[in-house]
Amino acid sequence: MSDPLTPERSEESTSVEPEPAHSPEPRPSPPSSPEKGPGRTRAAQWWPWLLGIAGILAAELYVYGHDGWVRVCVGRDGLTDLTMLDRPRPRDGVRGLPICAEQLNLGMYSRSDDAAREALDVACSRGATLLRGDKADCLRKDHGWVRRVDKKNIPPWDPRLYRRLFFLD
Repeated sequence: MSDPLTPERSEESTSVEPEPAHSPEPRPSPPSSPEKGPGRTRAAQWWPWLLGIAGILAAELYVYGHDGWVRVCVGRDGLTDLTMLDRPRPRDGVRGLPICAEQLNLGMYSRSDDAAREALDVACSRGATLLRGDKADCLRKDHGWVRRVDKKNIPPWDPRLYRRLFFLD
């Protein structure tokens, strides 16, 4: 007779495999690089987008400030030395210094030539008054008038660019 508390054994279930005494095999670890496989984190998925947006922003700021500063200087030949522009002002006065006008050319569409014409008009008006000449001769560069046009790129870290970009001026 069989004991009701002991389970009955069938012929098929007589072989019982013993449990291993050591720990089971380690599971394979997920891929170490975040670029491979579906296990990428959310931050790793956003990095290419952020870098792309930063690159576009840098290119846009470069275009926005390209030829952003225009300076036109005029003077009379023999009275004015255009090479004195980048030197400090002498103590004896302003004799020999050219008359200059500056314009900002900031924006996505460059209007560098228009800004240079406006600055030339202002500089010739001042120069004709101070150097006793005719504004029309200065504009045409006749009767001994000389001019120099300088254009520079305004870098993205220049405060003039941000004042104009955010309409603070």
